[in-house]
Amino acid sequence: MQRREFEKFITQMITQDVMPILHDNYAELVTQAEQQGENFFNNDGNTASFKNDGKGLVSLGEIKAEEKIREIFSKHYPDISILGEELGDTDNLKDYTLVIDPVDGTSAMILSAINPNNHLGFGITIGLLKGKLFHGGMIFELKPDTENRLTLGDIWSGWHNDELLCNGKPYNIAPTIDKEFKTLISSAPEVMFTNKHEKSAFHSLEKTASEISLNKNCMGFIDALKNPQSLAIEADLSIHDIAALIPIMKSADLGVSDHNGKDIEFINAEQEFKIIAAPKPIHSHALELYKTALSNKPIEINSASVLNRHSLNTQKYKT
Repeated sequence: MQRREFEKFITQMITQDVMPILHDNYAELVTQAEQQGENFFNNDGNTASFKNDGKGLVSLGEIKAEEKIREIFSKHYPDISILGEELGDTDNLKDYTLVIDPVDGTSAMILSAINPNNHLGFGITIGLLKGKLFHGGMIFELKPDTENRLTLGDIWSGWHNDELLCNGKPYNIAPTIDKEFKTLISSAPEVMFTNKHEKSAFHSLEKTASEISLNKNCMGFIDALKNPQSLAIEADLSIHDIAALIPIMKSADLGVSDHNGKDIEFINAEQEFKIIAAPKPIHSHALELYKTALSNKPIEINSASVLNRHSLNTQKYKT
């Protein structure tokens, strides 16, 4: 598999065939949000809704986008298996496997449609596995413009043992020797960190940080590689969430591991992943703080902690 050929094909497919679908889908979300406001989530038949199992949200455009990706990709690469966030996974994995999340951050996309002033992050993620190896990844930033129309932002890509690219050009990461971090990045810690020891360990990092960045999804990890004093930590991730992230983080020469400091390995499509990523000095320091707190007696969670916030993400299970 040649990187240049693969990324050129994926970029053309996303820009020409997928973005029109997501653009129209977002326009419908904006129209419905203007009419219904926060009641959007209480109405059946909208462009986006809770999934059948009650866990997570999906929009009609994401389903159509994944259908289009599968259709086009399978014709060009018939010998590559596909794992998809919205349309299911195959048990018969081939030498290479494409991993699709047509919109990583559906709730952020919906909230942006409701309130375009929200500073949220979401994007299209495309990962490539080579056997069990996280081989390549691409993230297509999605962002509303000043008139709240969905547009394509920067395109990030990473490849095993190769450099980080942004919009097809090498992107150099500012080196750091500082082990302290200022910004803690996590999309939805209130649902990701569930038991008292994990909450306590996250809160120990939260207390160390001077700024908390939430609801950024895949773009939070892009923020982590652009900002040398930041740390991204998440849990409860699927293979669709993480497949594109790891090659990009490694191409940026960031420290990347699970919460125990071990390399992240792909075993099967059902597993849940935990990840912590940052410039290597920060990664080592934060990992030690987290592991120590994890093994100690849980500390009291401050009432102002983001672990106590109520947001759309806390409604993963519809009542």
